Amino acid sequence: WQNLASWQKQNKPYDKTQALAQAIINESPDIVPLCEVGGQKSIDFFCQHFLNQNYFGVSLPGNSDRGIELAYLIKKTSPFECQLTSHKDYLLNLSYKNDQDENIQYKFSRDVLQLTLLDKSTREAKLHILLVHLKSKLDPLGTDPFGTKRREAECRALIEIYLKQMNKTPQVPTLLAGDFNGKVQKSCFDPEFKVIFEKTNLLDLFDWAQTPSELRVTHIHQHMGEQLGFLQLDYFFLPPEFSKCVDFKNSYVYDYLRPGPFDISQYPEIKTSELPSDHFPVVMRFQM
Repeated sequence: WQNLASWQKQNKPYDKTQALAQAIINESPDIVPLCEVGGQKSIDFFCQHFLNQNYFGVSLPGNSDRGIELAYLIKKTSPFECQLTSHKDYLLNLSYKNDQDENIQYKFSRDVLQLTLLDKSTREAKLHILLVHLKSKLDPLGTDPFGTKRREAECRALIEIYLKQMNKTPQVPTLLAGDFNGKVQKSCFDPEFKVIFEKTNLLDLFDWAQTPSELRVTHIHQHMGEQLGFLQLDYFFLPPEFSKCVDFKNSYVYDYLRPGPFDISQYPEIKTSELPSDHFPVVMRFQM
């Protein structure tokens, strides 16, 4: 399996790759926004060998220096055409005190990868999704503790892109999705995300659904044998008009080990190494 890896990094372990595929097969989603993909070749390989060729993948190179890209899986039976747009060159309003070059310009750590669904007959846009993987809390250079300043600048730029799209096509719903690497619930959010609630009427899927905190965990972490930590890092942000299209009763965090809705009470003894990913998928069902 590893000998088939012809790109920069090793393949994900075979059994974990198979478990990720099984989660997708179980839920049979029409669209799968993905973070930390090894590029177009990687996603093509995944579709061909693990998803029974029922999906095709689309991705564009971003700014990641770790080879972790954004991508979408689209079911081949989709009634829509797909248009992909990268915002990787969008400039951030960001500077650091120790910047020696006053003209240095910062961009997204990864990208904002926009998917537009088009009606095949009329070519009219029906939905925009802005997929993002905001700056992590890693700070190897010691210039930005916990990556907070960079993450705030990226979030502000994301909202700028969102508002520009809304002004351009106000009749077409625009959603935000992805790994925000922080707390962004309306009742409890990290300061770097306040622009979302100041500038928009967007709310997370689970805020609209009033889902209890124990059922919205998407990330389990454990450092050096410490007690397990449970966080929601992954989100779908929806405007009010789109929230009316969502089936909240059948939208949830997917449990890899017990397929169906995630329940934190089932995980007191789990080893994170047993999971196919340290992030759990968010399943959203809606009717356009």
